[in-house]
Amino acid sequence: MRLRLFHGILLVACIALFSVAALYASTLFVATPVNDLATGTYLSFEGGLYENGTDTVPVDHDADGQLFTSETIPLDVNGNPSASGKVVLASMGMSNALIEFGTFETQAKKSTAVNKTSLVLWNSSQSNQVACYWFPAYGSPACSPSTENEYDRIESGLTKAKLSNMQVQVVWVDNANGRTHSQNRGCQPQGTLCSSLCDPTLPGCVNSVNTTNALNEEEEFGEALRAWKTRFPNLKMAFFSSRVFGGYAAGGVDDVDPEPFAYETAFAIQWLIEAQINQNRTGVIDPVAGDLSYPAAPWIAWGPYFWADGPNPRSDGLVWCFGQTSPPCNGEFDFSSAGLHLNTTGAAKTADLMMNFFSTSPYTAPWFNATPAAATAER
Repeated sequence: MRLRLFHGILLVACIALFSVAALYASTLFVATPVNDLATGTYLSFEGGLYENGTDTVPVDHDADGQLFTSETIPLDVNGNPSASGKVVLASMGMSNALIEFGTFETQAKKSTAVNKTSLVLWNSSQSNQVACYWFPAYGSPACSPSTENEYDRIESGLTKAKLSNMQVQVVWVDNANGRTHSQNRGCQPQGTLCSSLCDPTLPGCVNSVNTTNALNEEEEFGEALRAWKTRFPNLKMAFFSSRVFGGYAAGGVDDVDPEPFAYETAFAIQWLIEAQINQNRTGVIDPVAGDLSYPAAPWIAWGPYFWADGPNPRSDGLVWCFGQTSPPCNGEFDFSSAGLHLNTTGAAKTADLMMNFFSTSPYTAPWFNATPAAATAER
């Protein structure tokens, strides 16, 4: 009797799970990935990871990045160059980033091709710590007076590991607005939901930092990078990843970024990078992103772009599955049952993208990869 009851419960749970998958499969948000959009537009906003609808770092910004790459060398705990020093690559984000970077870290530790001599991967992401938790540099986070300062937490952990804030030179970011803030951050009135982007070519459309999620994210990402640079003075580079597909999330108030918010975060990142590029060209500080000069912030660029249109393959074949039975998904799930967090299968996909990026990018490969001699010795 108990066995029958268990089987019955299991059957109902499976039916419910596949029913949810079928529901979301039929109501998915549909858009072209920003890295495939090129000069095409979304709500009149041009695609491409960088300016002019391209996925290529502009020549002047590339030159700055190459310079910072050459300066990313092992440092001792006092920040001095040292053959026995470290390059700390830290992460910034909430639970999704915690999962993604953690899986990437596991892969990297198993790889003989990754630098084990001087590179330290430091997963400083934390559940629920959306963008507003990452500033100011000192004191309580902007949206939670009762929460410990993120950088106090990170520095404490580094000290216990016999490392220091002076050795943090690179940060990888996957974060979001959170859409609701009960305190003094986010969209207005305080604590209300931010809106998705509207098409500025249409009558009545107003996108502003106080009402629109993507612009609010751009502002908060700028604030956070300045805080990182203040607490980690040798920070040289920041690499952003987009949010993964959010169309399987239920879309309630507690969801960080269901669609179209997850998709539109890429525009916040695109605009943030453009703000730094334009400031370096013109000397004009972007009114949303704030001061992104190199004394104030690290050099900013895209890391791996994670968003794909659910089960519809993007140009490199990436898909996000939630039980769809037709190819290319074949019934697998990349997310937990709530559709918000990646499961083991999904996290492996982001880790693969991160491994490929950090091992091949000209800005990261020199310090991320093991030397041929070291890799041979490790084998």
